[in-house]
Amino acid sequence: MEFYLSGRYDRLDWLDDGLELIDYKSNKVVKPPEPDVVDLQLGLYYLALEQKYGQSLKQLSLIYLRTGEKFCFDASPEHKEMAEETIAEIALRLREESDWEPAPGEQCAKCYYARYCPAVQDQPQPLPADAKPRKALQLLLDF
Repeated sequence: MEFYLSGRYDRLDWLDDGLELIDYKSNKVVKPPEPDVVDLQLGLYYLALEQKYGQSLKQLSLIYLRTGEKFCFDASPEHKEMAEETIAEIALRLREESDWEPAPGEQCAKCYYARYCPAVQDQPQPLPADAKPRKALQLLLDF
């Protein structure tokens, strides 16, 4: 397998006609995500849950723990199709582009490799002697 996607979810509820994925947010400020981000997130979860459980994602709910506010988004097969197209496009670009440049950002705070990464650190630590050989490509989508 050339590309592997992984992720975690907080809670999954079984509904009569599919699944509801619930994502708990601990942010102090309630900020609903942008529609494009929600659409991709819905599609990725739709793909993953359908593959894992054989059930369709019907709804994504974001619950802000500090305020109790809840935002619900309906999932559809169109979200799945959009996610498949997006993943295929990114995978092709990664495979074909030899001059791919990293884009450091907030996602780097969760990355175990950040201390070794020259894109994140001015003076990165050397890789441990027992480090696994470097893979050609890695595709990580945070959702």
